[in-house]
Amino acid sequence: MRRFDPAYAGMHETLTSGRLGRPLLLHCAHRNAAAPGCFTPEMSITNATVHEFDILHWLTGLEVVAVTAMRSARKGEGELRDPILLLLELEGGVLADVEIFMNAAYGYDIRA
Repeated sequence: MRRFDPAYAGMHETLTSGRLGRPLLLHCAHRNAAAPGCFTPEMSITNATVHEFDILHWLTGLEVVAVTAMRSARKGEGELRDPILLLLELEGGVLADVEIFMNAAYGYDIRA
């Protein structure tokens, strides 16, 4: 869905044009105000982070080759512990970090 956001479309155009060279490091953040109590850590990946995986591939054209996931000690409602930080290695050694925070409290905030 982010592919249709004008800011992401502009970023895609800039990256694919080659005007800035090749990407080396990307940062994404996906923050929600509050997740339901039934939300699990797995759902943070399948319901939220899936958008960041998609956008990283769309922006760079590169496949993810390795992922390291780290969870915070902070425990939300139910079994969810967040924020979650993912460190990704893409083809060619490009790095990305993805912050997933389902209970950020202050609002909905998506960044790249």
